Amino acid sequence: MLNKNLLYIFIILGLIKAYGQQTPVFADYRYNTLVINPSFSGFYEEAEAVLSGRTFLNGIEGSPSTISFAAHGPVNSKIGIGGMLIQDKIGVTSKTGVYGTYAFKLNLGYADYQSDWYYSPQSLSLGLIGGISYYKEDLLDLNISEDPNFQDNITATVPSFGIGVFYNNRNFYVGFSVPNLLDSSISGENNVEINSNYYLNAGYRFYTSRYLFIEPGVLFKYTNGAPWQVDINAVFNYLNKFEFGAGYRTTSTLNIFAGFYLSRNWRMIYNFNPSLGNSPLGKTHGIVLSYRFGKGFGSKFN
Repeated sequence: MLNKNLLYIFIILGLIKAYGQQTPVFADYRYNTLVINPSFSGFYEEAEAVLSGRTFLNGIEGSPSTISFAAHGPVNSKIGIGGMLIQDKIGVTSKTGVYGTYAFKLNLGYADYQSDWYYSPQSLSLGLIGGISYYKEDLLDLNISEDPNFQDNITATVPSFGIGVFYNNRNFYVGFSVPNLLDSSISGENNVEINSNYYLNAGYRFYTSRYLFIEPGVLFKYTNGAPWQVDINAVFNYLNKFEFGAGYRTTSTLNIFAGFYLSRNWRMIYNFNPSLGNSPLGKTHGIVLSYRFGKGFGSKFN
């Protein structure tokens, strides 16, 4: 096992070059789209709350972990609102963010979706996100007395503001977002480096029968100063009773997930992400628990 201090140093040095993890990309972003795109606020007919978490269960202290809670719903047919609380930790570095979201929706027709068990409206949404992010690096925990750069903890509280757009119809969807437009213009304080993340995601639903659809999808992520990251996934959904899927991320990571609709209103998804490389951080495990109010997930077979 790696020495604790060596692991922390390794993680911090990695963050200096690639702090794009500040806005986490969940392997299960399909089930918590609000975390990457505010225009998803109020997408469904009913309000929804999602608790999501992931961690590296490898016994190495300081391994990355993320937990988030997001809730959103429609105010009326044209406006959706939401809110999120996200905590992201890696080594001695942590970020806690509180955000509010708003979306204005153009309803382009309702005859286009499969109304019996899967809700997929034809709409175009424009979204905004704003909030506060608190960054902390507990450098004193490293006990590196000979280096003056590690003699004080670093903290910073910075505002966040971003935009997004999302189009959906019965078969196809595409979204683009920049959750934080302020980036380095406000991040020089206290040596905290903040980079903007750009997301483009799209997918297509193949209804193979009245019981099953297959949805391949792709997510492109770009962070200033870092290479493109691409997630490619495909999911199989049976009557909103259960679904499973798999995919690949260009950081040499597999994405495997499966879940069940526990009732009309509850859904639980488990995802597993084994690394294909020689990373000492190993495998990621995550859970997504969703509750949708009212008619819930809408299957007439529930």
